[in-house]
Amino acid sequence: MIKANHPQKATATFAVMKKMLTGLFVFICVTINAQTCIIIYVGNNGITAGADRKYRETATNKPSRVYFGRKIFTGNHIYWAMSGADNNDVIHSICREACGRARSLENTVKVVRQKLQATHCRNEMHALILTANQEQKEKFKENLAEIVFFKFDGRAYKAIRLGLSIPGILGGNETLHYSIDSIASAKNRYGLFILGHSDAIPANTGPREWRNPAATIRKFIIKQSKSTPADVSAESDIITVTKQGFTWVR
Repeated sequence: MIKANHPQKATATFAVMKKMLTGLFVFICVTINAQTCIIIYVGNNGITAGADRKYRETATNKPSRVYFGRKIFTGNHIYWAMSGADNNDVIHSICREACGRARSLENTVKVVRQKLQATHCRNEMHALILTANQEQKEKFKENLAEIVFFKFDGRAYKAIRLGLSIPGILGGNETLHYSIDSIASAKNRYGLFILGHSDAIPANTGPREWRNPAATIRKFIIKQSKSTPADVSAESDIITVTKQGFTWVR
C-alpha cells in the first residue's frame, strides 16, 4: 500500500490586512467547517472516493447551523475533495476555478498554491484567525484544510493531497504552511488517502485487499459516523473515476 510519496513542504507569508474603519478592523466572516471523513482509493483500474455529507457553518454574530451537501466536486476532468475550514468560500472558489481549466494535476495544484497567496485570500485567512476561538486556533496550527485532487492523466491514476496549516503569526504576518503528498497507480500498487476523522477505521486496512472499494468506503464512513456523530454523517457520496469518465455510486 502506498500512502504518500515524498512529502514536500513550503511556506508562504500572509500579510496582515491593513484596511480599517474608524480605527477598528471590520470583518464579515462566514466560516464553513467540514471536519469530515473522506476516503480516496487509488488502484490499477480507477479511483474511488467517498465522503460524508455534514457541514457546519458559523457566521459572525449568528448561531452556527448544520447542513448537508457534497464534499466531492468535478471540474474539467479533474476531481477534488476538501476537509477542514474555509472562510467566505475562498479556498473552495480557488479550487473550483483551478479545476475548471484543462491542466495537468501538478499544474492545477501549482495554480491553487499561487492563488492562495493573493491579497483577497490573505485577508480572508487573517479574518478567520481573528474570529476563531482558542481551540480552533490550535487546530489550525496543525491542520487548517486538506484538499485532494485526482484524475486519470492518460498514463496512470493520480491523486495529490495539499495540506494547509497556519502555525501562528510571526512579525505581524500569518505564515501559511503547505504539505504535499502524491499517489500514482502502477502494477500491483494501491494507495489510500483519508481526510478528517479516521479513528474508527482500522489502522492496518490494506486497499490491495478491497474487492469492492465503494462498498468498503461506505462501510468505513458509517463506522466513523458512529464514533464521531457530531462531525460525520452516516450518509455519504461516492464517486468512481475511470478512463471513460466518472460515475456517482448509489
